[in-house]
Amino acid sequence: MCEEYSGWTNRETWAINLYLENDQGFYDEVQQLTHRSIQDNPLDEVTYRLADTLEEWVNALFEFDNISANEQLFNMLYSIGSLYRVNWRELAQGYINTMVSDGAIGLQDIAL
Repeated sequence: MCEEYSGWTNRETWAINLYLENDQGFYDEVQQLTHRSIQDNPLDEVTYRLADTLEEWVNALFEFDNISANEQLFNMLYSIGSLYRVNWRELAQGYINTMVSDGAIGLQDIAL
C-alpha cells in the first residue's frame, strides 16, 4: 500500500508543510530554524538536528493549552491529523534544499 501524497511521504507530512509554508509567521520561523541549523551543525547532522527542532517546535505549538485557546490552531491540527505520522526528516531536508537552491544560504555557510 503506497501512502505517498502529493510528492510527500504521506498526507500528514504534506499537510503540515502546507500550513508551515502558507502562513507568514510560521514560514518566517521555519526559515530562521533552518538557517540556524545550517550554521550551527556539522554538515552530516544538519538534517537530523533540524528535524528534531521542527518536531519540538510544532509539538509545542499544538500543546493542549494553545489549541484550546486558539480555534485556528485547533482547526489546523484537526486538518493535519496525527503529528506522529509526520516525516520530520523529509520536511527538514526539503527546507534545507530550498534555502540552498534559493541562494538564501551558501554551502560555505554550512558547518563542516
